[in-house]
Amino acid sequence: MIVGVRKIGIILGLILIYMGLYAQIEIPNDAVLWLKVDANYKIDKKWRATAAQQLRWRNNMRTFKSSISEFTLTHIPIKALHVSAGYRLTIQNVANKNRVFVHVRYKQRSKRLKLNGFLYLKAQHNFNHLKQSTYLRPKVKISYSRKRYKWSPYITNEWFLGINNEQQAFDAYRIGVGMAYNIHKKQKITASYVYNNNFNTVNPAHIHIWRVNYSFGL
Repeated sequence: MIVGVRKIGIILGLILIYMGLYAQIEIPNDAVLWLKVDANYKIDKKWRATAAQQLRWRNNMRTFKSSISEFTLTHIPIKALHVSAGYRLTIQNVANKNRVFVHVRYKQRSKRLKLNGFLYLKAQHNFNHLKQSTYLRPKVKISYSRKRYKWSPYITNEWFLGINNEQQAFDAYRIGVGMAYNIHKKQKITASYVYNNNFNTVNPAHIHIWRVNYSFGL
């Protein structure tokens, strides 16, 4: 057990050293804004459908970038496990993009610590008439929640692994903090900040993502 913890510590230390060295390189920075609305419909105990609309701005939030429409169908075989599949259409000036994806989420709660642990794995395929790309996106999320509180803070970490692309490698990661607030039983608003680092690519960039998401049940 102790050996395993030491190995994890060494790996995390090497990752932090790499990130520190990489941050010394002069790389473009940008602040972007993402605004999103989700409409959720509970078909029955095992199935849910979601329609979402998102608007994005870039260039330090001064230039409109894209409009995104997304449709998702989720199956819940057990309470802790959600399996989803969906389609996304991104409308933008350069070329519209399509995406199909499969998303698996597993949740584990620590009642003593009031913490929720989430493990995500998302497989997505992006395509249009110009190019195609496929990614695996493992993600970890930890949130704190109690029944007496309407708010729930959380932290996230996500990695992007390219598959069948020009180079098969991790080329981005995201680290985020946020706060969810339950307005009503079927309404929630979430605000978050996410640091996105693109690397192992011809166009590396540091992107600061500010997100606001409003979701409601039908």
